This record gives sequence, C-alpha cells and structure tokens, in this order.
Amino acid sequence: MNCSICERKLNDYLEGKLSPDLSNEIKDHLEHCETCMEIYSGLQLLETLIQKEKEVVHSPFLDNKVMDLIRPKMTIEREVKFQRILQPLFIAASIMLALLGGIRVGNLYNSAKTDKQVPIELALMDDLSMESFNTITQK
Repeated sequence: MNCSICERKLNDYLEGKLSPDLSNEIKDHLEHCETCMEIYSGLQLLETLIQKEKEVVHSPFLDNKVMDLIRPKMTIEREVKFQRILQPLFIAASIMLALLGGIRVGNLYNSAKTDKQVPIELALMDDLSMESFNTITQK
C-alpha cells in the first residue's frame, strides 16, 4: 500500500468503517511509515479533542439567557404577522358595515316618506287605464 491511499483511508480506519483486510493493510503500513503514522496520530488527537469538547457541560443558566434574548423578537414577529393579516380584514369589515348601514338608513328614510296615505284616485288610476283599454279593444 502506498502513502496516498493510506492517507485517504485514515479517517475511515480511525472510525472502524473499513473491511478487516483493508484495516490490516493500513495497520501494517502505519507500522512501517513514519509520515503516515504522524498523520494518524494527529487524527487521533483531533478525535480525542472533539470528544472532550462534546462532554463539556454548559451553564444551566445559559439556556435561559439565550431564550430571553430570542423571545422578544419572536413575539414582535408574531404581532407584526397578526397586524398584517387582521388590518385588511378590519378595513373590509368597516367598509361593509358602512355600506350596509347606509342602505339601512336610506330604506328607513324612503319608508318614512311613503308612509303617507295615497289618495284613492291615484291608487285606482292604473286600474282605470286598464279598464279603458279593455273597453276599446272589445268594440
């Protein structure tokens, strides 16, 4: 095995993802090649540091501090979304109420004007014209 193949496979070897035959070849190569062994040692050290960093326990108050910084922004965004949705609805509802109110007031005014009693002569006027038409056509 040459160094370039070994260097490409070192991460997989370190994680145990290689077949047993390939692992044995890399192990033999590392025993004889100081350059590849140094790279492998560096990768092991890096893996150890990463594992130790994962084990670090953070302050229990850190979650609260971060959430306190985030929450006001979340509520402001929600309020803005509600305003964007509700404002046009309120405007449309106001226009509809104004139109319906105007129609209602107009109908009340017209019905108040026409509540006066119509003289009987005017009420029978249409009937008379129909009767005269009938009498003309019968002759």
